[in-house]
Amino acid sequence: MMWRKDVHFHNQRSMDFLLLIILALAILGLIMKQPFIYLLTGLIGAYFLITILYDRYVGNRLELRNERMTIKLFPEEEGHIVFEFQNKSFIPMINGEFRFRSNRNIRFTKHPSPADKYWRIIDVPLSITGRKKIKLALPFIAEDRGIAKISNINYSFPHLLQFQNMRIDYNAPYLLEIVVFPKLLPVQRLEIAFQNQGGSQRVPFSPMEDLLVPLGTREYSYSDPFHRINWKATAKTQKMQTNVYERVIDMSFLFIVNIGAFYGMRHESATDYEDYLSYAAFLTKYAAEKEFPYELYINSRRPGKTPYMHLPEGEGKNHYAHALEMLARIPHEAMVVPFEHMLYRIGQQLHTSKTIILIGELTSEAKEIVDNWEKHHRVLQLEIQNNQAVLTPRKRGRINAK
Repeated sequence: MMWRKDVHFHNQRSMDFLLLIILALAILGLIMKQPFIYLLTGLIGAYFLITILYDRYVGNRLELRNERMTIKLFPEEEGHIVFEFQNKSFIPMINGEFRFRSNRNIRFTKHPSPADKYWRIIDVPLSITGRKKIKLALPFIAEDRGIAKISNINYSFPHLLQFQNMRIDYNAPYLLEIVVFPKLLPVQRLEIAFQNQGGSQRVPFSPMEDLLVPLGTREYSYSDPFHRINWKATAKTQKMQTNVYERVIDMSFLFIVNIGAFYGMRHESATDYEDYLSYAAFLTKYAAEKEFPYELYINSRRPGKTPYMHLPEGEGKNHYAHALEMLARIPHEAMVVPFEHMLYRIGQQLHTSKTIILIGELTSEAKEIVDNWEKHHRVLQLEIQNNQAVLTPRKRGRINAK
């Protein structure tokens, strides 16, 4: 069954007492042989039987539409959840209260409710008539980064034949998921992230060429290397021709985020790691708009062979959407992988030159690893200057980004 009746909301003692009265009246009627006692016994027995049937069948054919769906929003954007009920029974449930629990990072505008550290409890008046479909639309505002789900769904309503409430609880997990992306906090001096070195991005002007992508030929000049002469084109035109190749640069980025700070001998969540995730979201947006490939590492612990969060290299809108969702799914009280452990494993995979952008604090052990990277890669670091995030070339020996 989709719904389960909660016996705590139905007083079984009253039914037991009523059954005892029916038995006593039946015995009394047999002894006294009075017709009105038989009539009273029949009326009470009919009430008892109808109540038993009502308790057994009410809510049994109530259906709640439950399709897998994801709503994706940025903070302060509005959305709405639609609960669609269908009561296939003729038995109504009037003047009831629909209740559920949601994560606190979304706020329902028409049904405000206080939130504790993790949850909000939402109560909505609702009547469900017999053999009807009912849609309940609840608008909400996304407030903070994270994943919001609906749980602990139940519906309580007055018993039609007794002076008490009944409650039915929804058995299945509700499949709706609300993904709230991080805020996009701007980062200054993005222009210094460009580097002109051999790569795969096509541009009109660059000192580097992709020898696998020929564009055609042109007349030979004395400054051209001899091995670039195109002999077939030279024979055809009777003039020396040299090959022309696609101009390219490497604009691939590697974003590495540390959401933990080092205190003594243990790692703890940094107080401002939400800002770090917001800066990372802004950088991925910038890279996506410029169509630069990038990959993203975050030292939030996850199960599996790779114990930290990693988005493989990609580009474009779809890759940006994957990056935002990964950032949104990092828990607010995330366990972290030691930053230097993650950097060590990343370094083992750095086979091509990249622009590396570090976000967050560096431990002394992490500093030594990054110092070695600077021999082969360009390393930038995000600093906070005058309450603004600024990209700066990293200086060897610097420990923290603050």
